[in-house]
Amino acid sequence: MRMKLWTLPIVGVAMIFTALACGPAETDTTEAIDPDPAGEVRIVAPVKYTGVIGNKEIVFEVVLLNEIQKIELFMVGVDAPLTSTTDAGARAVNWDSAGTPDGIQEIFVRVTDTGDNTYDSAPLNVVMINGGQAAYLLEGVFGEITIPANYDGAVEVDEKVHFDMPTGMRRLVAVTNWFPPEEQELPWGIELQVGQGICPHNGTTWGGEPYDTEGPLINEVVHTTDFPQDTWFAHLRPLNPYEHLGESLPFEVRVYLLPE
Repeated sequence: MRMKLWTLPIVGVAMIFTALACGPAETDTTEAIDPDPAGEVRIVAPVKYTGVIGNKEIVFEVVLLNEIQKIELFMVGVDAPLTSTTDAGARAVNWDSAGTPDGIQEIFVRVTDTGDNTYDSAPLNVVMINGGQAAYLLEGVFGEITIPANYDGAVEVDEKVHFDMPTGMRRLVAVTNWFPPEEQELPWGIELQVGQGICPHNGTTWGGEPYDTEGPLINEVVHTTDFPQDTWFAHLRPLNPYEHLGESLPFEVRVYLLPE
């Protein structure tokens, strides 16, 4: 009887230790997902310096081999996303821009794959005009600069757009873009001026005189008091007309006016 009293606990302990020692150790079988070296995100709509009021759809393209986990829209300098979705097939997000400060802001799209690798689009400038008094004018006004084949400098080839300044405006953002036909080999140099009156020679130019050989080109003027209520102009001047004799250049002008 004594032998049984001592033997049973010993056998029991031995069996318990054997059970704990048996079986393979658990291993992590999750495979790491490397970043896609060719991964790319690109915003396709809206275009640069589009005016944004209220809800705005942001359309983008994604070139990515890995599976998508999350899509987010961010504003540069702000940590929290403006909006997001976990729909891997989405190629657009709807942004409720209410409360976003007026003026020029930068947004970008970030795509995260299932390996937590992130891919950001290039920043896109938009013009926020959510203020209650904000007005935006001339959205999508198109025209054409034409240089005669016999141009000698005596004929004016500048183009201008006129608008009336509403009351209470202190920020003016003029944007122009141009679209050279494919057969034109040389780039166009374009200068954009804005001001009060009919034109720079018959009025007052406000702000600088930015120029470039590709658009969009922006001229932003901020004033500490209200702009005068008067006729204003956005004036486009070709800087190299002699390189484009007999050619025409289609362009677009947009003007945004904000109270601050």
